[in-house]
Order: sequence, then C-alpha cells, then structure tokens
Amino acid sequence: YQRRVHGIIINMMALIRNLKRRPKGVFASSVANVIFTYARSVTSKPQKDQPPIDEVLINSKEEADEILNDILKPTKMILTPQQIVQILDKAIIGQEKAKRIVANAIRDKYRRSMITGPIKESIRPNNILIYGKTGTGKTEIFRQLAKACSFPFIRVEATKYSEVGYQGDDVVNIISDLYHKTLSENKAKVKAEIRKSHKLWSKIVDFEIQALHGIGAQKASEYTAARKELMESKLDSSLVTHNCLMKSYDAPKTATIRELTEELYKMQQDRLESFYTIEFATVRQIEENGIVVIDEIDKIVSDPSAVHNSVVSDKGVQNDLLPLLDGTVVPITHAPGRPKIDTRNILFVGCGAFETVKPTDLIPELQGRLPVQVKTEPLTKEDFVKILNKTEFNWIEKRRQMMLVDNVNLVVEEAAIWEIAQVAAEINQEEDIGARRLQTIIEAVLESVSFNAGSGQTMTDLLVTPEFVRENTKHLAKKVNYRKEILQQFT
Repeated sequence: YQRRVHGIIINMMALIRNLKRRPKGVFASSVANVIFTYARSVTSKPQKDQPPIDEVLINSKEEADEILNDILKPTKMILTPQQIVQILDKAIIGQEKAKRIVANAIRDKYRRSMITGPIKESIRPNNILIYGKTGTGKTEIFRQLAKACSFPFIRVEATKYSEVGYQGDDVVNIISDLYHKTLSENKAKVKAEIRKSHKLWSKIVDFEIQALHGIGAQKASEYTAARKELMESKLDSSLVTHNCLMKSYDAPKTATIRELTEELYKMQQDRLESFYTIEFATVRQIEENGIVVIDEIDKIVSDPSAVHNSVVSDKGVQNDLLPLLDGTVVPITHAPGRPKIDTRNILFVGCGAFETVKPTDLIPELQGRLPVQVKTEPLTKEDFVKILNKTEFNWIEKRRQMMLVDNVNLVVEEAAIWEIAQVAAEINQEEDIGARRLQTIIEAVLESVSFNAGSGQTMTDLLVTPEFVRENTKHLAKKVNYRKEILQQFT
C-alpha cells in the first residue's frame, strides 16, 4: 500500500511539472505550486534533527522593538552643552553665542526625556531664529549637530512652499519629507548594523550549533566549545544543511556557516520590516529628537516699504507654519502603516540673512513661536585663517588629498594661508558671501595646477606661496576694482 501511494505521488509530481510548463491560468498554477511543494516534502529524504527556524527568528513586535531600539538609539544623546560646543568647534569657527544657544536647546531634549509626571507634557522645545549674513555657518551648525548625535534632521527651503490653494508645496510636506528621509536612513543603518545586536547574534550562534550537530547532540562542555569557535569565526567554512536555505521547490541546500549566517540576517531584517517596527521607531525618533531647519525664511517676508509684492501670499505661508511650530498631528500619506507624527516636541529653526527685511517683519504670531533669536557675526580675516587650518576636513586638506591622487604633494605656507584670507576679506567687502568666498579663492589659486596634474608618474612637491596666491587671484581683484570705478563715476 505504501509503495502504491509513493508511486502515485511520483506520478503526480511528473504531472505537476508538465502543468507548470503549460499553465492554464493563475489559479491552476497556484494549485500546482501547493501540490508540488507537498509532494516534495513527502518524498524527500528525512534530514537529521534540525532546529526549527522560528526559534532563531524575531517572533513578536515587542522583541523587534527591543532589538531595533538597540540599533537605532542616538549615539551621543547625553552630551553636555560644553561637549556639544566642542563638537561644533571642529567644523565651525566663531559664532559662540549661536553655538551656546543651540547646545542648550539640544540638552533640553535630554532633560525633558528624564522628567516624569504630568509636567513633562507641558515642557516644549524653544524654537530658534538664527539670522545673519550668508556663509557664516547658520545651517552648518545644525547639520554637524544632527550628524554627531544621530538625530532625524532635514533642511528645507522656505521658498518652495506656498499657502494652501496656491501652486507649490504645502508646509505639512516638511514633516512627510523628514519621515521618508529618516526612514530611508534607518533602513540603511539596520542593514549595516544589525550584526551589532548581541541578542540576535547569540540566537544565531545557538541555532547554527544545533544545525551543525543536531538538536541535543552535544554535552554542555562541547556545546560551550563549539559556541566559542563560532563566535570567533573558526567554523565559517563548515558545511550545514537546513530547510531555511531551500530555494523555491528544490531540496534543502548545503552551505557554509558563513552563508547560513548571511541568510539568517536577511531573514531577520525581513522580520523587522514585516512588523512595521522600523516605521514606528522612525515616528518615535522624529517626535522625540527631530530637528527641522527652515532656511531662507526671510524670503517669505514681505518688505514693508515695497509698493508692489510679486511673492504669492508670503503671510499665508507664515500662517501655515504656525500649527507645525505650535504642535499638531501630521498624517504621513503613501506610507506603510499610515503613521501620524506629533510635531509638538520637534525643534524648529528658522534661518535667514534678513538683509532687506528684519526679523521683526515676520508676523507677530510666528515671532512668538520662534522665541530664541540670535544673530551670527560677520567673519573676519582671522576667522578665515582658522577655517583654513583649524577646522576638521578643511578646504586645503581636502584639496591636498585630491592632488595626491595625481602624484602632486600640495604644500601651503602659513603666509599663503593668510594671503588667501586677505584676498577673501577684500573681495567680500564688495559682496559678502562669508566663508564660501574661500572656496572661490582656493579654486582660482589651484586652477592651472589641477588642470596640468595627472601626467607625472613620480611624486612632486608644489609649494604655494603668498606670491603664488596673489598672482593667480589678481583677476578676481580686478573685477572688484572695476566695479568700484564704475560706481564712483555715477556717484
């Protein structure tokens, strides 16, 4: 009787193979898949005792939350204001007042998280308005801060938004953009750092030992020894067979421990995503630690002295920003799980040059929701020198590393750095663009050197002197002098 049943199943498998080659519809094909899989499981050779895959995989949302929080937790949440300023000093010169205010605002987020009781809900972040000339480091302060503290961060241009009913983006899309940006970053981080979860790694090691030797096949001492070898990657080339390696309708596949580990981590990541854990963790991150920088906010302020205003509803955009800054729940459309984000604890920062208008030209309601205001100071020649030789990854060092690729060792004298700063300060007197002027000067100084590099096979030194700087930037100075002459003729 068993032989007859076995023969029937074998014939059924052959029939199903023919069916799958010439399917007569989606339903027939699906039925064929189910029958074929069952037949394969009945006729396949019995494997030695294998650990069930569910033992190693994440099986509950609570477990997924615990693992994900361990991966995505902020790296430097408990920084003091002094430590925050030290981090900012590595990339930004000057602006001590702005740095202190921002450091206090970030520390307040941690202080609020440690408070318990009803008073916690009444504590709100102090939104900030930073204004001053372009190129003084307004936006860079928050970009460096978000990078150092792993905070959800987005910088948006105020000019891309319009009042509801007009052509242009709605301001609530700021939160939607922040969500999608942070979610993408979190998924990439989970993929890169999922191996840092000690709990997951421990479960995978136990699973692999059982897959290698069978369930309960070892004594406690042997089990400990095998676990140590796995933890030290000494068994990576060992072969193992398990159903979790089976592809489609094939028999269980034999693979190395290293390949099994890779497959298990992929399955773990799929489990995390299946629970929408990453999505919900992203919402919590944004609500607790989110930073939104609204740049060019002065461009949505109408000049009170102007007779005609070509900007569509400047005040309308300012009014639309009020609920976000005040605290509202924003639904994220076109997102799995349809999450909603409460903005009441997000730190909002307005940035702008405010050269043609003043901060007091903002509508009073928006001024009240940006209670902390600080002005950045213009950069001096001495600040330019510090930017070029004191900041981490400064423009000169970046250019030097790039020239080394073409066998050119760039050596810049200290006096040449002062000369670059002097030229930048002189040209900025005509039109002040702050530290961005330094990049213009450096590119002008090295233009011919960069163009001619790449042909030499041996390393050569290039000494940059003050005379070399002045010679290669004199055309920039001539443009400034020419403009001054024209202005003098008409005044």
